Amino acid sequence: MEQGIVSIYLDEQWSLEDFSVFSKQYIQIYGFFYGLRLVEENNSTLEYERMPWL
Repeated sequence: MEQGIVSIYLDEQWSLEDFSVFSKQYIQIYGFFYGLRLVEENNSTLEYERMPWL
């Protein structure tokens, strides 16, 4: 899996609620790809309940 840096551009019009929604979605997406990487590496133990990617 290719790794790199991602830029997230803000338009200076975000509210606190926007940051809350963004961080929740980011954690969900990151967790999904974390799980895919484990499956790709043939690791049979997925530990989503402890959120090991944090």
